[in-house]
Amino acid sequence: MKSTELSLPPPSLAKTIQIISISGLFTLKVLYCVALCLGLTFSSKGSHKGCFNKAELEMHGKPFLRKHLLRSGFTLQNPYVVEKKDHETHTCENFKMKPSSLDLKNRALSPWKYRIDVDDNRYPARIAMAECLCEGCLIDGEQNLGYSSELVKQTVMVATITACLSDPQKYSLQYVPLEVGVGCTCVIPRS
Repeated sequence: MKSTELSLPPPSLAKTIQIISISGLFTLKVLYCVALCLGLTFSSKGSHKGCFNKAELEMHGKPFLRKHLLRSGFTLQNPYVVEKKDHETHTCENFKMKPSSLDLKNRALSPWKYRIDVDDNRYPARIAMAECLCEGCLIDGEQNLGYSSELVKQTVMVATITACLSDPQKYSLQYVPLEVGVGCTCVIPRS
């Protein structure tokens, strides 16, 4: 039996192969992310999901939310909790910073409040949307217009409810992107 000897490539070639494999792995990860994003966009954009009666809509809407919202890393503010917390109308003038609060909006230089956006033809029907309280930023407790409060937005997938053409008593879910205000940040104004 003849033994075969394995020879290793020279160190410079081994390093080149390692760099190519690392950059190739990075490229594959980037391509995977792009494909995932395009897949979400193309499969979701304008696509209809079935024809359901009113009772079945909720059954199909909840898995959709779990799938799309959890994948994006986005968490919707619970509109029922927000309504209880934000029961008073906040303005920039009467905002009091609460340094020990766990809620970021109470410690922000660009504070915000939530308003509940209601659309009965959308799933979820109620979404808490952030709105900036100030035009400028709160510096040392005073609004400074040398800075600007800007809304931070995130695009999330929601399901719109439309009547089915074949049976107006049933409804279809159409997945569409929706831009949601999630908070505010302090920036220098555009020049």
